[in-house]
Amino acid sequence: MSVIFGICARDGRPIERENLDRFACSSEPYAPDGTSFRIDGEIGMGFQTYHTHQRCHLESQPLVDGYGNTLAFDGRLDNSLDLCGLLGIPAHESSDSLIILKAFDRWGDDCFSQFVGDWSLALWSAASHALYLARDHAGTRTLYFEQTTEHILWSTYLETFFVMRKARELDGDFAASYLAGLPIGERTPYKGIRAVPPAHFLKFEQHRTLQVPHWTPLFQDKVLYRTDVEYERHFFSLFRQAVARRSAPDDLVIAQLSGGMDSTSIVAMSDFIRAGAGAEDLIDTISYYDDSEPNWNERPYFTAVERHRGKVGTHIPTLFSERTLDVPDRGYLLPGADANTAAIEERLERNIGPGRYRAVLSGVGGDELLGGPINPLPELADYLARGKVARLFRRATAWCIAERVPIIHLLPAVIRFAVNLYFPSGENTVDCPSWYTFRLHDVVHHLEGGSVRLLPSSLDGRRMWTSILETQPHRFPGLRVRYEYRYPLLDRDLVDFLLRVPPEQVRRPGDRRSLMRRAMREILPIEILERKRKAFPARALSLFLVEHRNEIDALFRGSRLDAMGYIDEAKFRIALYRSDFDQTRPLMKMIGLELWLRNDLVSSLDTVPEPQSIRMKRTAREIRFMRKFKTT
Repeated sequence: MSVIFGICARDGRPIERENLDRFACSSEPYAPDGTSFRIDGEIGMGFQTYHTHQRCHLESQPLVDGYGNTLAFDGRLDNSLDLCGLLGIPAHESSDSLIILKAFDRWGDDCFSQFVGDWSLALWSAASHALYLARDHAGTRTLYFEQTTEHILWSTYLETFFVMRKARELDGDFAASYLAGLPIGERTPYKGIRAVPPAHFLKFEQHRTLQVPHWTPLFQDKVLYRTDVEYERHFFSLFRQAVARRSAPDDLVIAQLSGGMDSTSIVAMSDFIRAGAGAEDLIDTISYYDDSEPNWNERPYFTAVERHRGKVGTHIPTLFSERTLDVPDRGYLLPGADANTAAIEERLERNIGPGRYRAVLSGVGGDELLGGPINPLPELADYLARGKVARLFRRATAWCIAERVPIIHLLPAVIRFAVNLYFPSGENTVDCPSWYTFRLHDVVHHLEGGSVRLLPSSLDGRRMWTSILETQPHRFPGLRVRYEYRYPLLDRDLVDFLLRVPPEQVRRPGDRRSLMRRAMREILPIEILERKRKAFPARALSLFLVEHRNEIDALFRGSRLDAMGYIDEAKFRIALYRSDFDQTRPLMKMIGLELWLRNDLVSSLDTVPEPQSIRMKRTAREIRFMRKFKTT
């Protein structure tokens, strides 16, 4: 993943080269193949090259066209041949950045909807003196920006924003959403720094800023075929195309192989594409395992895949017990790391070979798009919205038999599900742990309604898509090496198809992931086809909390989160000594944020005094209680 960065002076002052040099130093370790700049009056752009695919060798950026438009582009256009045909330019000689400038000249703002692939960009329009920042439909490339009265600053990585200021103020909305497990969206931990929303472009003009979508996960029409075989063939073709786009033989790419349906399907499809090649020419894989966790030991499954394909990958043990409760390296600009994270990254590089790979294939999105969770509601709600009552009762009966659920419980759930999609209450309140303060209980996630012209499954697809965007690993980059993550299951052409497929094709009673299993049955190992859904390693998490109770207690003495009003330290300590943790994931989020706050990346605490009647003080009774249950 190449790095793009730049600055636009809103007062028209010329940009100084020294500023771009300083920005470049902050991100140079992550893109070592060269740095180049372009300065034109009030606009300055930088590009740091990181070669990950063959077409990127055509690039020479930032690129300027004959009209003075300037572009810095990170990514890959998968429909470059089609675009070149429409634009009338030679395909094999034209870089992706040249195609984009030609498209902007031809179609203006509408060009962004034409770009299929994984990308982010910054484009300066010389004629209108407007700056565009844009990301692809799935946000597969990070792009942050800061807008002030003096300048607009943007960059692939947050490090750029610390060149001019060594510490920043915490964004309270980010902290509250992070703790509550709500979507982070475009927020960052730092006030004033935001991410460009996926599937949007931002247009900065002198007196206004526009945010415009260029793609949407909402589709009014459905893909309707006569037979199951037609759906299976269409899926197989699009999935093959998605994997081929991201795993060219000359790319320095490795595939994650967990032994689950998604990662195995990607590896199996890559092998299918390279049919006839020797084992040494098949894609390399990396697998993680934990022999101590009975509910999360993936080794039997990924080794079965390796036997099937005749190639052994890299195996790395990963133990939840390796987590520490020490402050992470200050280089981690996002919460979630601990003092041992850098060492784990170093061990990974040592195992797979330093510099051997630059891109990673990930199966993110498959669980949601292809029917991992058992959820009959979207299908049944569609029948309800269409007035197909007989079909609704037949399918509801089939689901009830398969899941052993009384139909008298399922049908009201279908009605509530449909009504909430069309007419949401406006906000989704959060069920927070008891030690969170009233400030977090007031945190809400606003829900959007939908047109009655859209089926419930389409509206549910939009919510599902939002959840997928929160789980992408590239959003939380490492410190030592930052791989380019590629997501075949988030390919735009494939996503457009999956969001328009009738939900009864994706999952059926007693047949989770129905479409994928049917389409891939000829190339997947039987062990994976018959595997039940993977479990979450809850045992290791619970053991960690019990075994490190005293360390957790020490960490939250003088808690910064308590001082900022996000938690009540006294209530938390009561729960700690009772081992009263019904919600373990929020607790781990809280630990991660507390550790991160202690590396002093935020300059001031967002402290808001709370009313005496609400903020709980540590009473003598509570102190006696804690002493009684405290262990040494």
